[in-house]
Formats: sequence, structure tokens, C-alpha cells
Amino acid sequence: MEGEIAFRLGEDLPPRGDDYTYDEVAAAVGAIAGAIEIVGTRVAGGLAGYGRAMSTADGGVNIALVTGAWDADWRRHDPKTLEVALRINGAEKDRGPGSRALGDPMNVMVWLANQQSRFGRGLKAGEVITTGTCTGIEAIQPGDVIDADFTGLAPVRIEVE
Repeated sequence: MEGEIAFRLGEDLPPRGDDYTYDEVAAAVGAIAGAIEIVGTRVAGGLAGYGRAMSTADGGVNIALVTGAWDADWRRHDPKTLEVALRINGAEKDRGPGSRALGDPMNVMVWLANQQSRFGRGLKAGEVITTGTCTGIEAIQPGDVIDADFTGLAPVRIEVE
């Protein structure tokens, strides 16, 4: 699992000929939240040795996503400097800023908006987008309690069954 920053779109970003700018994508964001992504694969035996294409085909090795409360006043946060502390069973495992995701989580949003536009799909209001790990990937086991505390955002807690 990993600690991430998630965005929920408040407006559509439809396909178009010109690339979206950082400011246009930011204007389409409706809310921000801290998140815990559960990483895994549907491929028996795992993805070791398969490469990036297989990871992408497997849905980005995402099995589940749990978010904290959504903050619609998201511009009061600087996604680059939002920090997450990740704990498993009370022991801190990692800590990191949003800038671990392409230097700024909004850079991930801009990249995705433009990729989806080029594919003729665009992005839709209400979609939730995660922007990549701020903490690195940590192994979890049944019975573990995972806490992700984000500066300025609601914390996220999951208990693994």
C-alpha cells in the first residue's frame, strides 16, 4: 500500500486539439483528499519481470483506494508540500511530500488530462484521480492497521482483514 494525494474533478475536461495548461486543469479540480492505495495485481505470481506495459494493462496495479474526507477548499493547500506520514500498527514506515509525484501532484493531473484528451476520452466531473505515491510502497498483512496522516487534510485509516 502507499500514501497518495487524490483529486476529484468538479468540471469536465473534454477532448480538444490544444493541450490543457496547469491553470486550466487546476480550475477543473473540485476537491482534494488524502488517500491510501492498496497495490496488487490480478496476475497469478505477480508482475515481476513483465515490465511497465503489463502493469498498466493490470490497471496500474491498483486493487483498492480509500480516501479521507474531501476538501473542496483545496487551493488553500499546496499539493507539492502536503506531507503524509504513513504508519503500520503505530510504527512510522515512511514520510514524504506531494512533490514525490512528478515534482507536483498537479503535474500528474495535467499529464493525465492531456493523455486522455489525445485518446479522445477526456476526463469527467466526479472522477477521482490519484497522483502517485508520496511514501513508497509498504507491504501489509491481515490484521494490520494503516494510518496515513496528511498535513492539513483529513487522516485515513484502514484495518486489513
